[in-house]
Amino acid sequence: MVFPSLKVTKELTDKISKLEEIENTRSEDEEKIINQFFKKEISQKQLISLLREKKIQSISKKTDIKAVHALVDYNKTLAKLSENLQLQKIPIYSIENRSTFKRILKNLFTKKTKKIKPKKVEVKKDIDTKKETEIKKDTKIETKKEKKDTNIFDRIFKKREALVTKVEEKHEIKPTFEPPKELLPENYQVLIHGFAYAFIRESENERIYVVAEPELTEEEERILKETRESLINKISLADLTDESQMYTLVEKIFTRNKIKLEKEQKDKIVYYIIRQVSGLDKIEPLMHDPLIEDIECDGIGIPIFIVHRKYGHIVTNIVLDTENELQQFIIKMAHLCKSYVSYASPLLDAILPDGSRVNATLTSNVSTRGPTFTIRKFPQKPLTTIDLINSETITPEIVSYLWTLLEFKKNMILIGPTAGGKTTLLNVISSFIPEAQRVVSIEDTREINLLLNNWIPQITRSGFGPPDQNGKRYGEVNMNDLLKESFRQRPDYLIIGEVRGEEMALMFQGMASGHCSLSTVHSKSVEALITRITTPPISLDPSLITSLDIVIVTGFTGVGEEGKREIKEIDEIKGYNSKDKKVEYNPIYKSIDKFKEKSATSQSDLFHKETALVYNSDVLKEICTEHNISKKKMTDIIMARTKFIEALTKNPPKDYVEFNKLLKNYKRKEDFTEN
Repeated sequence: MVFPSLKVTKELTDKISKLEEIENTRSEDEEKIINQFFKKEISQKQLISLLREKKIQSISKKTDIKAVHALVDYNKTLAKLSENLQLQKIPIYSIENRSTFKRILKNLFTKKTKKIKPKKVEVKKDIDTKKETEIKKDTKIETKKEKKDTNIFDRIFKKREALVTKVEEKHEIKPTFEPPKELLPENYQVLIHGFAYAFIRESENERIYVVAEPELTEEEERILKETRESLINKISLADLTDESQMYTLVEKIFTRNKIKLEKEQKDKIVYYIIRQVSGLDKIEPLMHDPLIEDIECDGIGIPIFIVHRKYGHIVTNIVLDTENELQQFIIKMAHLCKSYVSYASPLLDAILPDGSRVNATLTSNVSTRGPTFTIRKFPQKPLTTIDLINSETITPEIVSYLWTLLEFKKNMILIGPTAGGKTTLLNVISSFIPEAQRVVSIEDTREINLLLNNWIPQITRSGFGPPDQNGKRYGEVNMNDLLKESFRQRPDYLIIGEVRGEEMALMFQGMASGHCSLSTVHSKSVEALITRITTPPISLDPSLITSLDIVIVTGFTGVGEEGKREIKEIDEIKGYNSKDKKVEYNPIYKSIDKFKEKSATSQSDLFHKETALVYNSDVLKEICTEHNISKKKMTDIIMARTKFIEALTKNPPKDYVEFNKLLKNYKRKEDFTEN
């Protein structure tokens, strides 16, 4: 059964509420006629006709007719749902950075070049002779693989002089659309080519992330406002299936209103219309910077902050000045997420179309500085193991170790602080799950992305109405519900995005019953994790903890710009000591402080010696016993996998798809038989 979406559920709830509100205000005659309609004795038209014919006068007359329409819509919606019980297909992860916004820009402003044959360059007729000469001189002959689109933004960018850009006066800087010569390449970032770029402005007291866009004159701003309003009134955006129509409509509005603009002016106005209608308005340029991880707004009139991969927390020159502007922005994000937010329900926790996670508060009585939001961006494409090795988060030896454990279905929990890289690491190591195995993932918000066909991704769903005695709302589907159902789906691997409450006890019961589980938990150490799960409200029996095999501790090392994410520790759970009433574990790996000298007996050095690792790891020895593999053979397997990963770091695959193919090829050739 396919349940209604959250948006549909909200609409149905509102319609039901309208019916309930008038239930006690109907007259006897009205009640009699309405009941006839409910029993399908009369049609909707007959119902309205009877109400008018009898000239029933009551305070609920108009409301009744509206309620009838609401009921009809409600019944039609339910009927439609029942007739179309098709399972929703969740495609393989293919989200590009701001794909919707970029697709619109591409459709509106991009014209494909004609096919170019060797030794002959063809150009469009509308290009003048001078331009044609330049193209013939400078254009490289393109093959099918190299064929690119010629974007109108590029042509405008080359033709026009640098535009004065929007930067707050206090910065005392007027950047142009040409990269300023004084800026270092690492400080300069193109966001939307020809229309938005960013650079880091540094001074003695502060560092600011400056976003620069074309400046509009007062006349252009007036035209922009009128055009946007005319466009919205002319067509429903929900019916706008082809975004290229928008450009045509804008031109028609210009023609009808006898607005004459230069090509540059028209392009600027259309850019801002698209940014405001289909994008995230002022925030949109930030969504195009791959170096930004989080976007944070703390209230009205407070500059937007970002979390930058290189600089950490840094302030921007973007400000949402009024409460109305901020509220409308949050409502728009809720609409894009196909979610709902209001004064009565002011909290938003949802996923934007590009996969970014948004959390927001709508009203100032919840957040005293005004509406707030946080957008957690995710990589355009899933990261690979090679990406984490290059960023010094993980080593090839650790990769081969975790790869082996995962292949033999050992249970793992990743712990660490907020934004410590737990989910990213979980997603990366999940790529080593054998191809044909059945995987079920359970999350509050969709973050796990796997290149597996035999994969069931599931997410929780909010309910509606007042909570029952157990604190659960009607129609709510929580982590516990999905976890119970997943056990009946015969998964080989169960991935739980993040466990917090009673579902943790259920997950450990699943581990004990043979379901390989991977999950993340907010905790700073193994001791803190054990304390959390053995005390209220979880109160897990300590003996069940022995079902867990591995705890991976993630965190940060260094300070400021020198800081980076890394695996701090890997611990193997040995068992529960009933005498001392504590869980015993073996720290198989601990990161070495780079400011201290490495000692010959350090756990990290021992880990990097593969022979010592196999004999030192209780879990690897357990695998050898269970699967009748000699320790020498296990050592050979881990060493070979380490060399394979090291070879990929020297000649890295271009993306996660290619990495996945190389991994599959290696697995097919791998031999587990004894020499």
